[in-house]
Amino acid sequence: MKNCKPAVWRALILIVILVHSAQAQSFKFQNMPQDQTQYEIRFLKPNFDGDADLSFFTGVYDLTINVPATPTVNVVLSVPYGNYSYEGESESGIGNLYVGIQNRAMMDHGSGTSYALGLFLPTTSENDVIVQSVGIYTNAYEWQKFIPNTLTVYGNFSYIKKQANGPLFGIEFGPNVWIPTEDGDSRDTDFLLHYGVKAGLGAGKVTFLAEFTGVAILTGDADSFDERTLHALAVGARLNLDSVAPSIFYEAPLDDDLSYILDNVIGFKLEKPLN
Repeated sequence: MKNCKPAVWRALILIVILVHSAQAQSFKFQNMPQDQTQYEIRFLKPNFDGDADLSFFTGVYDLTINVPATPTVNVVLSVPYGNYSYEGESESGIGNLYVGIQNRAMMDHGSGTSYALGLFLPTTSENDVIVQSVGIYTNAYEWQKFIPNTLTVYGNFSYIKKQANGPLFGIEFGPNVWIPTEDGDSRDTDFLLHYGVKAGLGAGKVTFLAEFTGVAILTGDADSFDERTLHALAVGARLNLDSVAPSIFYEAPLDDDLSYILDNVIGFKLEKPLN
């Protein structure tokens, strides 16, 4: 990858400004667990360079449910789905299903820490090549959702500090371990690290939020760290209603390896608690 350090520093500076000037959950971070069942639907619409005629519904969809299983642990299930449609040609398919657990023992009125551990199962079809490309480029932060013939062991640590009507700050990071599952596959097991910082400001029923996310490939033959990393910055807003919380955000890639293919991503998210 080409060096994008100025863009990364600009993103970090923006987040620091926001947190000092941020009730929300997230755009791409794992949501903090609650003591009630939470549903989440998210649609990421990519705008690829030179592909203005892609249908509006081309993109990546995620359906997630977060269910309390014990007084301190939630079970998380997620189904990713990719869709591609262009000039009469179309392809769609399910990505790698996620099943995991998440603790909420250290939460206090929405603030605190949480740990998650789970598996992305190798359920995406190796024949859905276009869907995989759309999924990987649209959401490089979670590209394990569309890597075929791969079992991913996923771990995550989250910390969030927020007020009901005021500033918000959070971080998350953890390992992704890619394990090939196809007999005769010559790939080695790969180790990655995902990480992110978010900050925002709650004002009445609206929360403004910025998220800086990154992935570092820890194994492989790359010569420099810049060639092992991908970063993106998302900014948007969340409407905090009593029964549902819709969000909209804009995300831009910060690395040349992505930006020469992907101009930006528009995200739509809907969260609903089951009372």
